[in-house]
Amino acid sequence: MGAVIASGARERYEEGVRRRVYNMQKFFAWVGAIIVSSLGWWLGSQIGIMTAVIFSGIGTGVGFYFGKKLAREWL
Repeated sequence: MGAVIASGARERYEEGVRRRVYNMQKFFAWVGAIIVSSLGWWLGSQIGIMTAVIFSGIGTGVGFYFGKKLAREWL
């Protein structure tokens, strides 16, 4: 009976670790999106407002992708 309790505790522990890793992946993705989006906005604003909006949107996607990829490699 003690092994069943220990097994359940281990499953809860592993679930908690998976949840924290997933949360950190989301965090890295959003930080990457914010940084690259801001850089895209700055570069695009040198040309015009519509270019800034487009570059910012593209930067959001690129930053999100590479932020999550970086988190997967590090974690």
